[in-house]
Amino acid sequence: MANMFRGWARVYGMLRVAHTQCGINSINFDLVPSSLRVQSTVILHDPDALLLEYIEASEGVLEQDLDDIDCDAIQSFTATVQRIMIEMKRASENMR
Repeated sequence: MANMFRGWARVYGMLRVAHTQCGINSINFDLVPSSLRVQSTVILHDPDALLLEYIEASEGVLEQDLDDIDCDAIQSFTATVQRIMIEMKRASENMR
C-alpha cells in the first residue's frame, strides 16, 4: 500500500506541472497536499513523506523540456487517473 501511495504522489506531482503547462484545470491540486498527508498517516509514515514525493516529482518534471509535453495525451491520462480514483473510492466504500 505504501508503494501505491508513493506512486500516486509522483503521478500527481508530474500532472501538476503538466496541467499548468497545458492549461488543464480538471484536478484541484490545492487539495493534493492535505490528501497526501492523510495517506501518509494511513501507512504510518511521517505526515509529509508523500508530500515530499509529490514535490520531488514536480521538480523532476520542471527539469525537462516542457515544450515537448503532449497536452492531448496528458488530458487523456488525467481522465484515466480520475476514473481509477473513482473506482478505488467505490471499492473502499464497498469494503466497509
